[in-house]
Amino acid sequence: KHGTQVAGILLVFLLPWQWRRRRRRRKRHDRSRRQVLKPNEVVVVLERCTDPRNYERILKVCLALGVSKVWDVKPIAYKKMSARNPQEEGNVDELERRLDVRRFETPRHFLDECRDLGLAVWATDLSQRAVALSTAMHGWSVACQGPEATKKDAAGIALVFGREVDGVTQTVLDEADERVYFP
Repeated sequence: KHGTQVAGILLVFLLPWQWRRRRRRRKRHDRSRRQVLKPNEVVVVLERCTDPRNYERILKVCLALGVSKVWDVKPIAYKKMSARNPQEEGNVDELERRLDVRRFETPRHFLDECRDLGLAVWATDLSQRAVALSTAMHGWSVACQGPEATKKDAAGIALVFGREVDGVTQTVLDEADERVYFP
């Protein structure tokens, strides 16, 4: 279930880029306006994903949408597969070979890497401090077009998804540049 939700969120997040790209082919004169993120500007971060089936589904969606970077923050434990509902062997390994998958032991290691690469950290959150994804994306596109656009603004976004049960860890929420929810 969680893998399907993340897949739907990624579709909503990245498909407008594909549609706009097609429209831009028709309107070559409008290259200066940047409306949405491109797939190569997004790093999908799965924090403590424990279900191998969800993990596999998310990798498939990332591959289909052109998101090549998937980072995984190690969970404490993994769910075991039952004989009634086994995971196919080799699918995840093949997907990971086709994508740029990196693993981190702790959220702190992941956050340090984001800062080193100049990535903005957007954490999914359902609290009152979170803003709608469309609002955050508008702010991102305005910051990238402005005269004081920084390297951090142009580097990309690490979009962090937590577990279905308890969400993103407090460490990541405290250090996130933006907290977003999907309406």
